[in-house]
Amino acid sequence: PTPAETTSTDAPIAWDGFKMFPNPTNAMVYFDRPYDVRIFDISGRQISMQQAEAIDVTGLPKGIYIAVIQQDGMQTRRLFSKI
Repeated sequence: PTPAETTSTDAPIAWDGFKMFPNPTNAMVYFDRPYDVRIFDISGRQISMQQAEAIDVTGLPKGIYIAVIQQDGMQTRRLFSKI
């Protein structure tokens, strides 16, 4: 099979059924409910990991960040801007 056809039972399933706002932000990032969230800078360095419904990003420098959100075996990634 090609890489696009390969599946793994260990890999989290991607999903889009959640809300993350506002984007861009200068203070907080909110989610529609608590999720396991890891924040990475654009170079891939993990900044934080927590289970939260809101994450305070006031201490982060301005830039682009990646939020990796996991819940119940599903995972998705979203970019957000800290202004």
